Amino acid sequence: MYEFFVLSELMDEPLSGYKLQFVLQKIVGNSRKISFGVIYPLLDKLAKGGLIKVRLADTQLKRKKKIASITPQGKQRFLELMQEPIEINQNTDFMYKIKFGSFHHVSQALTLTILYQYQQYLTNDLRTLRQNKQELSKQGMQPGDLKDTQRVFELRELHLLAGLSWTEQQLREKKNAETK
Repeated sequence: MYEFFVLSELMDEPLSGYKLQFVLQKIVGNSRKISFGVIYPLLDKLAKGGLIKVRLADTQLKRKKKIASITPQGKQRFLELMQEPIEINQNTDFMYKIKFGSFHHVSQALTLTILYQYQQYLTNDLRTLRQNKQELSKQGMQPGDLKDTQRVFELRELHLLAGLSWTEQQLREKKNAETK
């Protein structure tokens, strides 16, 4: 997951480990803590795998800065990851965010494919949520518990509907750009 993020960020320009950690933390928000203990071992692993090159740059600080750049092999791996379907798990939304942020590196056709996959993912999640909502009311829960759980379902439904609305807007924009 973080491999994909690093490769996607390096597609634009070489970056320091500090900058990668900073951007990744902004993308994931407060839900996860991204430490340098995650970034620097990952950079070493990607360098050993030939996907990136890491060089040390002099700075005015006491220690040197690690600057990573993507290799041709890394660009190929990035494109493979962009084309792969995303597994449904706790990282699904994050993986889509990486793909959305990388549309400028891929074809219009692949962009549309990813948006359609995301739309299908949200539609399936919404269908399942609504089924679970109906089943929940038949479970004989305590009234207070049922009410609170229904609130949670309502919030999840609003998030899914907002995501679907956003996706439909993106699809319209991409299709309009295609016809111009």
